[in-house]
Amino acid sequence: MNFPELKLSQTERDFNFDFAILEHDLSYFFEKRCLDYALEHINRFNHKIKDNLYNVRPLILKEALISLTCDLASVSFYHYLNMITFVNLRKDILHYLTTTTLTNDDFMPLLESIVNNYFSNLDTLDIPIDGTRSLSKSR
Repeated sequence: MNFPELKLSQTERDFNFDFAILEHDLSYFFEKRCLDYALEHINRFNHKIKDNLYNVRPLILKEALISLTCDLASVSFYHYLNMITFVNLRKDILHYLTTTTLTNDDFMPLLESIVNNYFSNLDTLDIPIDGTRSLSKSR
């Protein structure tokens, strides 16, 4: 299947590139449990894009938040023992993002909220992992 190309303005291409770098950094800081660094990078990103944020279509902003949500969930699956919490958080955020009409004014508060929600759930534990169950299945 060929996917149709979404035509982006130069401002939107620049936003996508800058957001991809931020997304990478936030995933790293999430893995390392460094909320202060994550918020610092969000603040720098905000200063960099604030003059052009209103030249980016809300659809592009929404897609960026969806991508970040999935990335943070993926990092959580590999590194933490509270997968149920993060699966449910991802579900709730994606439901909100896909069913709500977002404006450009919503972008930065939602970005910060998503990051804060993921970081605030780092130390919850859903269920203890029983390594013997997985070993017995593979034999």
